[in-house]
Amino acid sequence: MSGALKRVGGTSRSVAIATLGNLGAPLAAFISAPILARVLGVDDRGEVAAITAPFLLAVSALTIGLPEAITYFASKRPASARRVLRQGTLMLAAVGLLGSLALLWLMPLLIPGVDGVTSACVALALIPSLVLGGVRGYAAGLGAWKQISIERTFGALARLAAVVALAWLDVLTIESASLAIAVTTFAGGICYIPLLLSRRSPRDAPDELGEIAPRNLLSFGSRLWFGSLAGVLLSRLDQTLMIPLSSPHQLGLYAVAVSVSEVTLVFNSAVRDVIFAAESGGTNEARLTLAARASTMLTFVMCAAVGILSTWWLAPVFGEEFAPAIAIVHVLLIGVVLGNPGSVAGAGLSARGRPELRSYALVVACIVNVGLVVLLVPTLGAMGAAIATVAGNTAAGGMCIFWMRRVFGVPVLEFLGVRWSDVVELTALARRLVR
Repeated sequence: MSGALKRVGGTSRSVAIATLGNLGAPLAAFISAPILARVLGVDDRGEVAAITAPFLLAVSALTIGLPEAITYFASKRPASARRVLRQGTLMLAAVGLLGSLALLWLMPLLIPGVDGVTSACVALALIPSLVLGGVRGYAAGLGAWKQISIERTFGALARLAAVVALAWLDVLTIESASLAIAVTTFAGGICYIPLLLSRRSPRDAPDELGEIAPRNLLSFGSRLWFGSLAGVLLSRLDQTLMIPLSSPHQLGLYAVAVSVSEVTLVFNSAVRDVIFAAESGGTNEARLTLAARASTMLTFVMCAAVGILSTWWLAPVFGEEFAPAIAIVHVLLIGVVLGNPGSVAGAGLSARGRPELRSYALVVACIVNVGLVVLLVPTLGAMGAAIATVAGNTAAGGMCIFWMRRVFGVPVLEFLGVRWSDVVELTALARRLVR
């Protein structure tokens, strides 16, 4: 490898491994979705979604930023990594217990007539699911991307296998499907046992920088967490608002377009996760900016491919009534590309100990998105929601790049100015990875 890729070191290989791990969940969902729909029918499938949606939302919303805090401190202070893991997972378990009790109280109110045993099992699955997030953050801090990829793939395959087995045995019901989704959320955790027992996992040792207290984890995590919540709202709130503002038909078009465009985020997610862990261990401006440019180039290629293919196959696969979603897909793909370099810059902000700056950017983006949804959706429908998403993504990415320039002095063009040397080095890297 030449030039900048030498400075990147093993980051490119970690990104490739993480990308493979990220592919498991969407592929398993793509295969299992029609099985659930055909066996259960529309009404029962809706019941399964109603039971599992609060649980899956809680898994994302109740982390309070602790997995990322564990990654940050485990990478920056390896001597304290074990203590950080213990503190973080204990706090996640406590939050999971409180969240489980809240779900047990809420489910009968949200879903009248829900089976008590099923709702209890689904709610209690929140505890190990949150703890798994902490262990995954620990593995990321150690750079154990192979284990993370295996865990995510195992979990996705376990969910697919459970759905197929239940359908084949003719016992796929609302209850069994809900339990399968909840349990397989944390089933991949067994893949981390070798890492936790191996010599590679650092043992407690005196830390010359001093003890990391739980308040340090909570401080870092909370500054990142409110931005993560804003990110969840940025990606999901628009669909919730579309029903009162427009019609179910427009929501159906938009939901299909979103599911197609999100496929292109697989590589960006891997780059963001790996760069956050790598930069937490030691900042490297060349590595960060090259990662942003490389991610943008490859994401652009993926978006172009998906945009061209969707023009041909979206209507035949989903039905001719979904043909208007093609243009919406194209608009959403523009937003993916425009927001890409800023998302990597946001990982750099968090790794440099300023996660609140990334969070501010996401909050502003959420406000922009909601405002434009309310303004545009009543007249433009799904296309208005897509335009609002593009504006929100661009605002978030632009603010992250601005903060990197303002606080850390990284030139804007280092994130945006793609060079011919980047293309040459990426080509060489692709050949190396293929070999």
